[in-house]
Amino acid sequence: MVPPQGSSTEGESGPKIRPKGVVDEQHVNIPVLPLVGPEGRRRLGQLKGEKGTSRRALVSRKKIVFHGGRGEEAMDIPVQQKKLSLDIKGNKTDIVICAYDDHFLVIATQIGSMGTILHARKEEGVSIHPTFSVSVLLGKRDEPMLVACARQIIEHISNAGSSRSLVLSLGLRDQSLPTLKGIVSAVTENCLW
Repeated sequence: MVPPQGSSTEGESGPKIRPKGVVDEQHVNIPVLPLVGPEGRRRLGQLKGEKGTSRRALVSRKKIVFHGGRGEEAMDIPVQQKKLSLDIKGNKTDIVICAYDDHFLVIATQIGSMGTILHARKEEGVSIHPTFSVSVLLGKRDEPMLVACARQIIEHISNAGSSRSLVLSLGLRDQSLPTLKGIVSAVTENCLW
């Protein structure tokens, strides 16, 4: 007999908590297996599927929703992303664009590392004209061109109808206006929003 969701039962090695969850949009109890001892090895052996594939590996590819203290949280793996490499003013520039549930992450690098990291978001308000907030999280704080680049990208995200914020990483050798325009152009042409 399966206990109700979110309940616990007494087992041979102590209480077994059965958290509530949703797997492929069906409510299920997710058993907690002991990780050590003969009991755990036997149960893990029972969960083996065909050709030695464990159910744990199969479940990890599905959309899983756990009921936590803050409500339902969905996690889709892998994260949707685009990678591109281009030449901007003689510098090889690698760009990665990732779409998370609440943010877009854009990494543009000519130096092979993260560089300055900025956060940009649309301010919520009653004004007809949208306002945007851009702040430097890590790195050079005295580079207005990097802030302008983040602002251009968050405006494009907002105009496309998305309310997600942006985390932008710029590791650039050349921080000139043509370089930043090339990055903004490449990101907006290959956007995930």
